[in-house]
Amino acid sequence: MKQAFLSLPSHPEVARQLLRLKGDGHTIVAFSNGSEAGLSTQLGRAKLADVFDHVISVEGIRLFKPAHQAYEYMLRQIGSLPHETMMVAAHDWDIAGARRAKMRGAFVMRHGVSWTLPEPLPEVVIRSLDEL
Repeated sequence: MKQAFLSLPSHPEVARQLLRLKGDGHTIVAFSNGSEAGLSTQLGRAKLADVFDHVISVEGIRLFKPAHQAYEYMLRQIGSLPHETMMVAAHDWDIAGARRAKMRGAFVMRHGVSWTLPEPLPEVVIRSLDEL
């Protein structure tokens, strides 16, 4: 199961849109509850490793997302302020955790995915990164 997860391909627009955002001057960060090694493997297999400016795992803080301290740890690692940073994810709990850490949030509501939490709500709801 773990090997299958590490080999998941990205959605078709992801590489193109991450490169567009990076070209527009945004810092691109992969932030995961998984290990840094596992995340690096997954990004490499998806041919996305070179797009990211930072690859950060919660291993360094030993608290899992959605704890707000995990997001605060990531912000310290990249030297960014919460209001300057947007979490983009297809997991409502990930966006809710980021919002509790005072970050901005964009929920990617792909087919079969829905928002299930009462709050804090995302600022933006999109169907794909093409809309970001």
